[in-house]
Amino acid sequence: MPGNPGEFTSNGAYGTQFVCDPKERLVVVVGTAAPGELRKYYRENVQDIVYGAMVK
Repeated sequence: MPGNPGEFTSNGAYGTQFVCDPKERLVVVVGTAAPGELRKYYRENVQDIVYGAMVK
């Protein structure tokens, strides 16, 4: 799982999610309207997609 020490996340109702990574000065907010298990799939892949797109 990508990220840094001090990072925090929260999953909300109906597919909402946020990720805060103070070290990277990064905040990600995601809202989906996907049914049931598909929401879980998106939540699990968001960090991989975002951190994978970052170039240092």
